[in-house]
Amino acid sequence: MDPVRFSHINDTSPDAEKVQIELLRKLTPGQKASKTFALSHDVIQLSKRAIRRQNPGLSEFELKMLYLEHFYGPGIAHKVREHLLNKAKNANQ
Repeated sequence: MDPVRFSHINDTSPDAEKVQIELLRKLTPGQKASKTFALSHDVIQLSKRAIRRQNPGLSEFELKMLYLEHFYGPGIAHKVREHLLNKAKNANQ
C-alpha cells in the first residue's frame, strides 16, 4: 500500500520520498522510538523558543507556565502554578 501523499504541502520529490520511507521501514522499533523522541524534543524546544521570543519580558517561571497553558490548557497550568508556588512557600517556612 502506498503512503498517503499530501502533494500540496510536500516539497520532497517522489523518488526521495520512496527512499525515505524505505529507510524508515528498515529501522528497528528502538530506532523508530529514538527518532520519535528526538523529534518530539526538537518540537518542544522550538515551541519554547517561539514563546520566549514573543514574550521577552517574562521570567523563566512565567515562560514555563505559558508553555503549559498553550500545550496542556489553562486548567493544568493553573494547578501546576499553584503547586509550585505552595511548594516554594512551604520550603521557605
